[in-house]
This record gives sequence, C-alpha cells and structure tokens, in this order.
Amino acid sequence: MLIGWPLTNARHPVSQQLLYGVDSLFRAFERENPDIRIELIPAQWGSGATGFMPKSRALLLSNSVDILEVCTTYDFANQGAIECLEPWIRSDPDFDSSAYLPGMLNRWPTYIWKEHGYGRYCLPLYSGVRLTGYDRELFRHFGVDTLSTFPTPQEILDKAARLTGKDPVTGKQVYGIFFQGRMKLFLFLNALTAFNGKWGEFGPNGLPYFTLLTPENQEAVEWLLQLSRYAPASLMSVSNEYEAIWGTVNNYTAIRLQSSTESLFFSEFIPGARQKDGSFRFRYAQLFHDTAGNGGFAFGSGLSLASSSTHKKEAWRLIKWLSMNPVSQRYLAHNLNVYPVIRRTYEEDSLFSVNENFRTAIRELSLPGSVHPWQNNVGILENGLDKALMRARESGFDSLAIRQSARLFLETLQTESEKMVAYENRYSPDKMISFRLSRFAFPFFITLLSGLLLLLILGRKQIRRHGIWYLFLLPSLMGVIVFLAYPIAESFRLSLFRSNGFMEMFTGLENYRKVITDPNFHLTLYNTFYIGLSSLTLGIPLGFILASLINSQKKVQAAFKTLYFLPMVTSTIASAIIFKYLFEPDFGIVNTFLIWLGVPTEGLLWLNSPETSKFVVILFSLWQGTGYTVLICLSGLQSIPDYLYEAAAIDGCSALQKWRHITLPNMRPTFIFLIMTGCIGALKRFEDVFTLGGMQGAPARSLQTSVGYIFEQAFGVFNFGAASAAAYLLFILVLLITILNYRFMLRKEM
Repeated sequence: MLIGWPLTNARHPVSQQLLYGVDSLFRAFERENPDIRIELIPAQWGSGATGFMPKSRALLLSNSVDILEVCTTYDFANQGAIECLEPWIRSDPDFDSSAYLPGMLNRWPTYIWKEHGYGRYCLPLYSGVRLTGYDRELFRHFGVDTLSTFPTPQEILDKAARLTGKDPVTGKQVYGIFFQGRMKLFLFLNALTAFNGKWGEFGPNGLPYFTLLTPENQEAVEWLLQLSRYAPASLMSVSNEYEAIWGTVNNYTAIRLQSSTESLFFSEFIPGARQKDGSFRFRYAQLFHDTAGNGGFAFGSGLSLASSSTHKKEAWRLIKWLSMNPVSQRYLAHNLNVYPVIRRTYEEDSLFSVNENFRTAIRELSLPGSVHPWQNNVGILENGLDKALMRARESGFDSLAIRQSARLFLETLQTESEKMVAYENRYSPDKMISFRLSRFAFPFFITLLSGLLLLLILGRKQIRRHGIWYLFLLPSLMGVIVFLAYPIAESFRLSLFRSNGFMEMFTGLENYRKVITDPNFHLTLYNTFYIGLSSLTLGIPLGFILASLINSQKKVQAAFKTLYFLPMVTSTIASAIIFKYLFEPDFGIVNTFLIWLGVPTEGLLWLNSPETSKFVVILFSLWQGTGYTVLICLSGLQSIPDYLYEAAAIDGCSALQKWRHITLPNMRPTFIFLIMTGCIGALKRFEDVFTLGGMQGAPARSLQTSVGYIFEQAFGVFNFGAASAAAYLLFILVLLITILNYRFMLRKEM
C-alpha cells in the first residue's frame, strides 16, 4: 500500500502532543484480519517532481502496489490504472453508505472520457474543509459586527472596506481581506456559486462544455476584483507574511476567504488564540452556497484499488476498513489532524466538542458540494485571474476598468478552455496506451548500437593500433551513451507523443505546434531574453569597472576578490528567499527604508507586479553574478603585458588613451567569452526565478523563463511530450545563438 503518512512516532511542533506512527493503525487491522499482512510504501506527499504523484505512477507502472492513497483520480482512472469501485460497493452486503457524512461519497466523482460520465474510483479516507475565517479582536477594535453564519458576498465586501486602515487600538495597518494562499481556483468557484453562476455543464453526448460568459459569472468576477482593493499589496506573492501570522497575536488581516482549518486541532496551544472571556479569537463562518444549498469546498484524500493488484479482495477489505472503521477514523483525526468522513466519530469523539469552530466545519462537511468540469485548465484560470487582479489594482479600482478586466478574463478563460476540451477529445486519455518497458528499451539499444557503430567506423584504424587503450575508455564512453546520448534520443521520442509518464499516445508534431502557438511560451521567451540581456548589458560593464579598480589596488586585491565572489558561492535558493522578503511591499526592508527617506512606495509592489518584478530578478542576478565577471575581467587585465603600457607612456599617452587603445582591444576575447557564456546561462535561468515566482513565475507569469515553462509542463501538469518539445525548441535556439556568436564575434577575432 502506498501512503503519504509518517511511519514513526513524533511530537506535534505546536501542541507537543505525541502523534503515533501509522504502523500502529495497520497492526490493529492485522489483528482483526489475521489472514492479511500489509506492506507499506511511504512517499512524500505532494504532486511536484519528487512528490506523491510521480511515485504513484512509477509503482503502478511496475505493478508493485495494490492500494494507493490519492488526492486526484482523474488521470489514473482514465488510463485504467485504478478500478471503478461501484461493482465492489454493490456486491458488498456490509457496505453501509449511510455511515458517511451526508454528501461525503458524492464529493469524489471522476469524469471518464470513454464513458462520457462520472464514476467512483476511490473511497474517502479523510477530509479537510475551507471556511471563511475572521479575527474577532480586529472586528471589536473597529466597532464592526462579526460575520453572520452564512455571510453574503455583499456583507464581506462591506465589512472588508470598514476593516481596512489603521487599527484604532494598536495603530497598526490592518487589511480587511486576504485570500488563502495562491490557490485561487476554489475561491473563484465559490464566488461563482455565490452568484448562482456556472463554470460549465455536460452536453447530451456527455462531453463537458464551458458556459463562462454569463452575467452571473461577470458579477462574481467583478466582486472578486472589487474585494481585492482591501487586500494587502502582497496578495500575488507566492508566499507571504500574512499566511504565517494568521491565528496568532500578530495577525492584522480581518477576514480570510478559503481559510484552511487544520489549526483547529491544536488551536488550544497557540498563544493568544483565546480572548479574555475564554472564547476563541479566530472564528469561522460558512462558505458561499447557491440557492439549492450546494457549494463550499471540502478536500482530502481517498483510497483507490490498483487494476494490476493480485490481491483485490484483501485490498478491498482494507480500503473499506480504513474508510469506515471508527478505529481508523479516530486515529486519523488525532494523529494527522484531519476530519473523519463517518458520522460515528463526530458523535463519540470528545475532540470535536471542545472547539466551537468544529461545529461550523462539520456543518460545512455535511452540505452537498458542487461538481465542476474543471479538470485540466486550472493553470489557465489562475494565470488569468492574476492578470485581472493586477489590472484592477493598476487602474485604481475604477469601476469601468474592473468591468472590462472581468470580461477579458472570462473571454480568455472560455477560449482557452474550449481549446483544452478539443485537445482532450482528440487525444483523450482512453485512447492512450500503457507505457511498456520495451518502448523505453528500444531507443536505448538503438542509441547504444549507433554509438558503438559510429565509434568503430570513425576510429577503426586507431582501434586496431591502440585497441587496448580503447578498452579502458569503454566504461566512460558507455556512461556518455547511457546518461547523455540516450536521454537526448528518448526526449525526442517523447516530443512526438502525448505522455504523462504512465500512458502515451503518438501525436506526431502536435506537441511542437502546441508549444509554438502557446502564448505562455512566447511570454517565457520574452522574459528569458529581457532578464538575460538586461543582466548582460549591466553586468559586464559593472564587472569590468570593478575589476579595473581592484587591479589598481595591488595590496587589497585578494580581499576584494573574495568579497565580490562570495555571492557566487552562496546558495541561490537561500539568497533568493532573502531577496523575496527584502522586497516585500508591505513590510520589506527596501520599502521601509524608502519610506524613512520620504519616498512614496504606494506603486512599488516589486515582486507583486509584472512592471517591477523583473527589476528584482535583474538586481539579484547582478548581485550574484558580478563577482564572477570581476574575476574573469581581472584575469584578462592581468594578462595584458606591462610593456605595452610602458611603451605608451614613453609615447606620451594619457590614461584614457591607454584604456581605449590598449586595455579595451586586449580585453575583447574576455568580453566575447563572457557574452557567450552569459547568453547560454541566461537561456538556462531557472533556480532564482523559480524561488521568487514559483512554478508559474508569478505574478502573471512575468518571471517564468523558458526552463521554468519546461519544468511546469513536465512536473506541474505531467505533459512530458510538450516539455520535451519545448526543450528541443530551446536547444535549437541556444544552438542558433551560439552559431551567431561564433560567426560574428569569434571569426572576426580570429
């Protein structure tokens, strides 16, 4: 069984309570079922490059797992990797659907393209819930009534406006609203629900279609844009201070939409969580629901049965026990701080009667959720919503600009979603075939054989003469073929397929067409060249000037070289994180210093605006890379013969003339080297922009480079075909730039 839970006992970092490892839970199952033995395969939770989803794919591919914990079933179900559980439920007389919370089973539907309908491919294991959180202390300071149990959008908008400003008691800046995290998908869906809007529907043929251009949806987006007026400027940050301080005495955001509620399990241990009267300072209200009572957002984890399992009956017994047994559900609540999915746990466990906020959470979990056909266009939505939010802020929240921004966002989302549906219909998952090791091995052996034949043909005379030495080189050559030549060949093969690493389908040049016509790819090329050329244009002259100054100071050269090179050897990730906090618009040191100098900082959003985000990256690049440029230029300066300067001095040349006619011409090879290596390095830029802007290069992809685009396609949406196509296009671009550099610079020098 593949799980994402801790295996060993540990103490909670906040409450210090002992949390038992998962081994104790499964030993309890084995005691009740002595004929079954469980083997656990732990994996880090998450869906990134090293997260849970890639490991799930690998284990399913190798037929090494019977049960897997899943956060999404769409890909696996459509690829036939996991079984539909409906037949198991119908044939099991002990399965009691009434044991679950109302609507819990219906929160896990999976759309199947082949059947043009929904199916049940997992049983819920545990749940989580997002609510509308609010700080009662801040409401009291401003003299504003707290939120009602089911607040309306207008109520939240009005109270957020009244709660934005200087705290009358503490004098600190308070913001009326904050959106939980950067995952704005669920915020948007809940806003549509509040205004009775719709994301999309299913047609008579069972295929999804999108109905985004409606007055209700327009009204919902306009409300979101108006609401962002009362949010901090760092709303678009990948991570920020406001998420860390919610639930503590330092909080200064009054209302949080889509607030996670995991902290309720240990809120008793958070300093300042209770007010003087003993009640909790932070309370929660329901999310928005439509007129039929549907809405809200619950999430969690489910259990699926692998189609390749050889122990399906035993696996079904374990899935049902973990999902429905009170022992299992109590363990999950007390040790993983998650919400059980069955009624009995809430009725019997005193944990859920301690905190009054739990009543709100349980009520939300018991309400029916909404189903939206939004499977694969999450990135489209988040990118478009980011742009709309920033356009609204840049316009000063002008009502006409907000209306136009909302309309443009919905039109773009409708167009891109229709393209996505057309692509999914043409290359639907049910048409894909399972990845086979033979497909992996075929290009491997072809590459290996081609490399050996090429070696024999080109070096046959040398091999006959020095055969024994080539035997010693063979291990290294094999390493080059296996770890360099083969991945290049396999990447090209993948570029001709739609592949997620588990299933694939031949599409020819479709991936290249898709990447070349993708506006996001065009934007990443622009970002790459803008940041790269700006860094080169500023960095080389700056490094040369500093190197010239250091070269004239013989006694302190070593100290200055060390000082300037230190940023180069400092961790890029750590340095970028520090830069991110330095340029935070609301509490960062840079804006604080500018305010102290009397400089207005209202428009200086730095990493939260596409207009200024690239400046921060360029500044970071100069800070980190100037030391390298200084050392290379210093080496070039010290290689110029002294007799040239002595002869020029005898001829009466001034310092400027020496610099112009001796230094610059002799530094030309050094400049060419820096330009060529700088261009290649700029095209490969990734670590710093990924740390500063996340996978999508927030805000609004203004920081996403070409390599970041490849990473997102491969490990964000698991579209390895498009990622490989983009990688080859980037390779061609690097090759062309290198050839141009050679033709126009090196050949002229030669």
